[in-house]
Amino acid sequence: MHTPIGANGEKTAIEDLFDEKTLSIKVDGKTFNKGKKIDPSTEYGKIVFAKKVVNEHQNEINFDGFKVVLTRFELAIDEHKNNYK
Repeated sequence: MHTPIGANGEKTAIEDLFDEKTLSIKVDGKTFNKGKKIDPSTEYGKIVFAKKVVNEHQNEINFDGFKVVLTRFELAIDEHKNNYK
């Protein structure tokens, strides 16, 4: 399942579905960078984001940005149920 195309037609990543409040959480004084190349002295990457932000703050995170992807899953499941009995 692909993530939705961005507002300007750009590709997105799963992290783009999080709100700005979540994406701005600092870990050990470092900021999140979803790119492949990070500066480890000032930034953290996707693995730290998953473990230290999402896992540790899951009860505080607004997951509304994931509705579009979850709806797509639901539609795919319904399609399969209805057409491939």
